[in-house]
Amino acid sequence: MVAPGTVGRNTGINVISVAIPAGEEAPFVLDMATTVVANGKVEITMREGKMMPEGWAISPDGQSITDPKKYYEQGGALLPLGGAPQTGGFKGFGLAITADILCRVLSAAAATDQMAGEHFFGA
Repeated sequence: MVAPGTVGRNTGINVISVAIPAGEEAPFVLDMATTVVANGKVEITMREGKMMPEGWAISPDGQSITDPKKYYEQGGALLPLGGAPQTGGFKGFGLAITADILCRVLSAAAATDQMAGEHFFGA
């Protein structure tokens, strides 16, 4: 993911999953990426030979990417939930940083520029 108003990948998509029991009723379950779309959707779009909608990703120089092949070839970055700064991108970025703190800092994971799949489970 790219931080709002910047270019280049600088944080993971930091999936947030929450499940809350509700007794006799169905539980509340939320499983979301903090980006506009999960990376798997880009891959599916590419396999189907389709173009991505405007606003999913940007190139390393900050230009919108709609071709999923170029996204992978150029090292594009997904936009945070909310997209650009003026459309609420800092909300998704804030969620991502919160997940990053929980997954990397509290689990004492090594601080690197590569996401290594750290996890945090809380109850």
